[in-house]
Amino acid sequence: MNIAFKEELLKSEKDIDDAKHLRIIYSDVLDENEINKIKKEIRRVRLS
Repeated sequence: MNIAFKEELLKSEKDIDDAKHLRIIYSDVLDENEINKIKKEIRRVRLS
């Protein structure tokens, strides 16, 4: 959830770097489909 939030909503340089770091640290347990679902929901709520 943090990765999706940082990449989709916050988008500052530091947030993008943090998300990259989280992707490296947790690469063995990340579910890219779940991240994409959360990003889609963030976009939906933001446009409402």
